[in-house]
Amino acid sequence: SFSFSSPSESAALSLAERSFVVDTLLGMIVMMLSQRCPTQDLSPLLTFITYNLDLEWEANTAEIKSTGEISSKRSPRYQSSVKATSILFFLLQKSNVPNLVHSLGDIFDNGSSVASWILCCLVNSFDDTIRGLGIKCLAAYLRITTASVNLDVTNGALALPSSQHDGTATAKISKTMKLGLEVISHSANNMLSNFTGRINIKVVYKLLWHLLKCHRERLGEASITALTYLIVGSGDSGGGDHVREVDE
Repeated sequence: SFSFSSPSESAALSLAERSFVVDTLLGMIVMMLSQRCPTQDLSPLLTFITYNLDLEWEANTAEIKSTGEISSKRSPRYQSSVKATSILFFLLQKSNVPNLVHSLGDIFDNGSSVASWILCCLVNSFDDTIRGLGIKCLAAYLRITTASVNLDVTNGALALPSSQHDGTATAKISKTMKLGLEVISHSANNMLSNFTGRINIKVVYKLLWHLLKCHRERLGEASITALTYLIVGSGDSGGGDHVREVDE
């Protein structure tokens, strides 16, 4: 007779098999979002990225406090986070994804909150690969919004998502953004409180430089390559002038 039994260890998926499953699912997500990017489909991807990177931040912070450094060993969760962040960058640099900018604005309420999330969740990372992807995401986002969309900002710059999106996802995003803002210097926080109106690229760049200064000892090839992408790409739309002003 046939009977059900609990799965044995030998029946569990190997790391390679689990990686294949994740890659397959993420591939399906890319195909879906690149054709059409409504809010309800984009939000889970952003929540997945935020949740995993928040866990990575907490784990890395605890590791630094206990050992003084971060282990080079990378977990499957980290690998999935890199892949998911790469998908976000792909969508942003594709520039013509239907509803992408509108959905981002809907999830975060306004364009400046999108930039805030990218800075505080992606750029503010202990990992150079994630940080590099975050810089590229920021560059691509600023490029498409300043070129085609005039997004207004409500009550102050880089505000957190409003209560109309209350829930676990928004709470997690808000927490990560607040953690990121804690490492920005006092002058940067003053800029946040005084900024109103449209997305101010100069302010965003200033906040970026402040975060990079916080991680200056960890800047590697990925961050340097991403900064080149930011500066060269910004030059096409006049953003290079803002980079030079900040640098001065």
